[in-house]
Amino acid sequence: MKKTVKLLVASIVAISANSAIAESGKWYIGAGAGLSFYNDWSSANITAFDKALGVVNFDGTRSTDSDDNATGYKLFGGYTFHENIAVEFSYINMGNVNANSSASGTFYDALDNPIVGDLLASANAKVEAITLDAVLNYPITAATEVIVKGGIYGADTKLQLTASSDIPGTENYNYSKTDGSSGLHYGIGINFKVTDAIGLRAEWERLYQVEANSGENDVDLLSAALVYNF
Repeated sequence: MKKTVKLLVASIVAISANSAIAESGKWYIGAGAGLSFYNDWSSANITAFDKALGVVNFDGTRSTDSDDNATGYKLFGGYTFHENIAVEFSYINMGNVNANSSASGTFYDALDNPIVGDLLASANAKVEAITLDAVLNYPITAATEVIVKGGIYGADTKLQLTASSDIPGTENYNYSKTDGSSGLHYGIGINFKVTDAIGLRAEWERLYQVEANSGENDVDLLSAALVYNF
């Protein structure tokens, strides 16, 4: 992710410098928070731990309880080089989601020996990303405008997995991993002008196909933000 950060920062500097030559423009910064949605993330499927604990087959019941959303926040800044066009850079923390899984019944090892017991597993996932976007705005009133943005992201997904069992001969399983990925970032929202310097923004945005544990899924953020215009 560090290489991606350097690339995005360099791109912002280059774009902003070129824009400043063409037109004076305005800088702005903002901060926001809201609800993040980890769409279709299989955070903790008990079958993922079977092999690590030596289980080959299973006859019994399984259950999984997963979070679908978390509290996320973002910091962003941009440069308006045309009244309807800006370039924007942001840091997004999508927050933590947790999942718990359990299996209770008869487990079979590689020799088909039956063992009755319980298997418990838990997982925690968190996505952090940086983004670089082109932002287009369309005024609908003197104090309100619709914004549409699109660009790229670089993200880190941190996973923490644990499992335990009362099955004789098994050991507790602990696993942590950080996956890096990049892809498309896009969103839509509304800007509200409070004063010449202060504004409010309501926005939905998506990190498309974020990688986590050999899978790819979307992560969304629905947020409200305070914007300061220089």
